[in-house]
Amino acid sequence: MNISQSALTNHIHKLEEELENEKFIIHSSSTGIPHDETQKFMNLCASHKFEPHIVAESNLTSTMIRYVSIGQGIAILNRRHIPWDVNNVKIIDFYPAVQSYIYLLYPRRLTSAGASDFLHYMLDLCSE
Repeated sequence: MNISQSALTNHIHKLEEELENEKFIIHSSSTGIPHDETQKFMNLCASHKFEPHIVAESNLTSTMIRYVSIGQGIAILNRRHIPWDVNNVKIIDFYPAVQSYIYLLYPRRLTSAGASDFLHYMLDLCSE
């Protein structure tokens, strides 16, 4: 379904009004560099001149989910970090999808054959 630019603008404006009084829970950062999802969310908000009301920060996804489940706010999380059996919350996917990057860090010298096999498997998978 194609949406005209004016209809999309009206929809975004209405969504901003609805979210104006919402409380948000974001990932905290121990490094001073915002968590990837948090940065993308804040950039999206800034691009629409919307300032979210952040009521809590946590570096634990489980804590963020618990806050949401007891009605403390809305959390922005990577879908892959949310357990499949989470209760009392509604999960809404963003469209278009927000691209994210993950990195595999490993020591220069692997100490086990299993770790080496896993690394080669991941490298093969990524090169496809």
